[in-house]
Amino acid sequence: MNRLNSALISACSALGGAVLGAFASIITTWLTQHYQDASQRRAQDTARRERLFTDFINAATKLYADALTHQMSDVAVIAPLYALKAQIGVFANSRETVDRADEVMWRIVDTYFSPNLNIQEGPRREHAPYNPLEEFTAACRAELIADARQREQ
Repeated sequence: MNRLNSALISACSALGGAVLGAFASIITTWLTQHYQDASQRRAQDTARRERLFTDFINAATKLYADALTHQMSDVAVIAPLYALKAQIGVFANSRETVDRADEVMWRIVDTYFSPNLNIQEGPRREHAPYNPLEEFTAACRAELIADARQREQ
């Protein structure tokens, strides 16, 4: 009987150790997967915002150049930029970025309704338009740097 108790205790200990080891392995795997998934989601989110910011900058640059030398002939011309700005409002982490995108939009609309720049006369520094994307790009850069710092933590 003593031998039976000893064998039973030994078997139960072995089984308990195996169950505990399996449980620890499952928890470790789950935690690793959880952190990898979270890291991948953050990286995808950052990449999406980078593409969105780039698309906005490219569209705004083309429209601003057009606005300097043309009057707005059709409101639909600015619609794609407005759509990009709305997407920035959805995906940006910083209100500053959204506000700067809004300022770019209004600057372009105002430029369309301003007198055209006469490129035949050549540039005059006192009348040269400023870079309407400067503050937006600074806000984007600050947001992406903050993301990178958060990922490092």
